[in-house]
Amino acid sequence: MQVQAHTIDTLLENNSIYMDYNISREKLSKMLNCSRAYIQKLAKIAFILPDYKKECPQMSNGGLDTTRPLTPYQVWAISRVRNLMAYYCNAEMTKQCIRNNRPLFSKQRFDQIMTVFNEVKPQSA
Repeated sequence: MQVQAHTIDTLLENNSIYMDYNISREKLSKMLNCSRAYIQKLAKIAFILPDYKKECPQMSNGGLDTTRPLTPYQVWAISRVRNLMAYYCNAEMTKQCIRNNRPLFSKQRFDQIMTVFNEVKPQSA
């Protein structure tokens, strides 16, 4: 019998998106095969993360500027929120899981993973 560990970290890593460039919400929705409205819903959930919130540009009236492309960290965070939503099928349970596991969604965690990613990715000739 083979034993497999199922942790929140492995749940989050499955289908997480790692990019090194900004991308529009529309392009992300096409990548994930979902609507732009669903991307907005995921982004609203991700907004409870302090690091995510810091990267959200504000308009002069105080609202969020949703016309700007998403940063690589934002794309990664949204993809992880999407993984949780697929598992829980409930926004409130997803938010609670995020609150209980903030380090797994932090910019620091993303930067650590991207450092490893950049070390192993093939160099352009």
